[in-house]
Amino acid sequence: MEGSISRHWRPRQLGFREGSSRSCVVHFMIGRGGQVSQVTLVRSSGVSLFDREALRAVKSAGLPPLPAKFPHRALGVTFVFTLESGI
Repeated sequence: MEGSISRHWRPRQLGFREGSSRSCVVHFMIGRGGQVSQVTLVRSSGVSLFDREALRAVKSAGLPPLPAKFPHRALGVTFVFTLESGI
């Protein structure tokens, strides 16, 4: 899941580079078939462009189905997007 979302997250293409430290938190649900829904910004980075990019990355990620033995219809996930200075 992390790799799938990370492949769609491109903050540096939006002008964030070394020396920029930002972090935001996104919550979403993964349905039994892997569909992503209820994508919500839980904590803003303070930069709307950065936040929108994090939301876009989650919505664009193709996730695999939940395991057959998973007992619920959906799984709630909280994901932290961080861009740290010097990376």
